[in-house]
Amino acid sequence: MSDHDIWPLPDFNPGPHEHLHAIGVISITFASFEQDLPDLWKYFADNRNIHEKLNARNDKDAIAEFKKLFRKHLTRSDVLDAVINLIDYFDWCQVTRNQILHSARYPKPFGKPDEISLSKPIKKGSQESGRKDLSLDEIRDIAEKMRVGVVQCCTMDIYLRYMDQTRHNIAPVYLPYIDCLPPLLGIPATYELKEWPKS
Repeated sequence: MSDHDIWPLPDFNPGPHEHLHAIGVISITFASFEQDLPDLWKYFADNRNIHEKLNARNDKDAIAEFKKLFRKHLTRSDVLDAVINLIDYFDWCQVTRNQILHSARYPKPFGKPDEISLSKPIKKGSQESGRKDLSLDEIRDIAEKMRVGVVQCCTMDIYLRYMDQTRHNIAPVYLPYIDCLPPLLGIPATYELKEWPKS
């Protein structure tokens, strides 16, 4: 983008450029996580239809089904704990991404100038709206946390691929990833919507 590119101004103003850029990073980073996570299943069974099966369900049901599959087929408890932790982290990413990407910008006449105010129904089908005010640092922090999930998913993929193979059959570049399971991730707090003040 050039220094003189002000699109989409002056026709409309969807929000501060830096905030929107960070929201775009959240969207593309989550899409990578969403695409890669079901691929972990390929080490346990034929996964040709796993994406379609998971996408045919609502988010919560898909998460529950994916956990159920791993609990049924993974025999090592430490590996199962790591995979379930990754799925729980993905769930946080998915909920957070949906809160942000499915929101409308609410141009507010009050509040801090470095915040963007987002508004959406408190729950699906509800007529009550909630809002979340997010600073640029908060939005970027969310994007960085999602990137942590993407990296963990890639690391887990390598671990699952080689965990039952002897070391001499594994290329040296992968050995650091299979010497130990990746540590469990801390699940961040959920970004709760606040109800708009009653008039």
